[in-house]
Amino acid sequence: MAGYLAKRLLGLVVVVIGVSFIVRLVMYLIPGDPAVVLAGMGASGEDIERIRRQLGLDQPFLIQYLTWGRHLLAGDWGQSIVSQEPVLPLLLLRLRFTGLLAIAGVVLAVVVGGVMGIVAAIRRESSLDYGTTVFSLLGVSIPIFWIGLLLQLCFAVRLGWLPTSGAGTWRHLILPACAIAANSIAILARMTRSSLLEVLGSDYIRTARSKGCGELRIILRHALSNALIPIVTVIGLQFGYLLGGAVLTETVFAWPGIGRLLADAIFRRDYPVVQGAILLIAVTFVFVNLLTDMAYAYFNPQIRYR
Repeated sequence: MAGYLAKRLLGLVVVVIGVSFIVRLVMYLIPGDPAVVLAGMGASGEDIERIRRQLGLDQPFLIQYLTWGRHLLAGDWGQSIVSQEPVLPLLLLRLRFTGLLAIAGVVLAVVVGGVMGIVAAIRRESSLDYGTTVFSLLGVSIPIFWIGLLLQLCFAVRLGWLPTSGAGTWRHLILPACAIAANSIAILARMTRSSLLEVLGSDYIRTARSKGCGELRIILRHALSNALIPIVTVIGLQFGYLLGGAVLTETVFAWPGIGRLLADAIFRRDYPVVQGAILLIAVTFVFVNLLTDMAYAYFNPQIRYR
């Protein structure tokens, strides 16, 4: 297990270096000049060129990347062009809100999607099973921003039960968590149903039934524990997706997370914030995948990494 963990951590370092290189390359190739944005309207060519030299933008790309990487390792992620704030503290502050939203969405998806999948597997080819299928198709087909707008219209505008946007109390979290969890609920419901049906057809399940074990005990103790591996995989992927894919949800609900910060930075051409946000999201996603792999051994002791 220790050898596998060391190998995965080494792989993470390679992935992070590759991601940082791609992020910096994209920022280098896209149209626009950060020096022009920083200099402001009406700046002279001499002022723009002076800012380019100060930022190191007159250097070749590889020199720029190595300099940026050295600053990253030292904890200096640059400074926002718009707000003049250090990028790293700004990202970490916004990451707290995005993490809270992602955790709420995953918990909601696991509870609702898991229950729906279990019920659909137990009551196969019933109206509940067909209803779960229809809900899953709608959940993966309707865009998140449209779900968010419908929730705002129904529960905030017409009923007045919840606030339309912003953050501050637990009531502000309900609508964006429901919106961001809709797709994950649908995916988890289908995965739980499929995985559980596969296990319920196994010989040891028929043996347990022949011994007189109760159906609830068979489902919860024998079948579900052996069906968790693909479900855990989906949960880990969905959590990483929610961390990186919350841009639309945070924009619709004005949630002060890293996704909304990234969207605003793109529109304002705030390049240090854009590349820092993308890199932080990628690194978080990679570590979530590592934790998911580590969870396999916990849920299934028969698994041994070599």
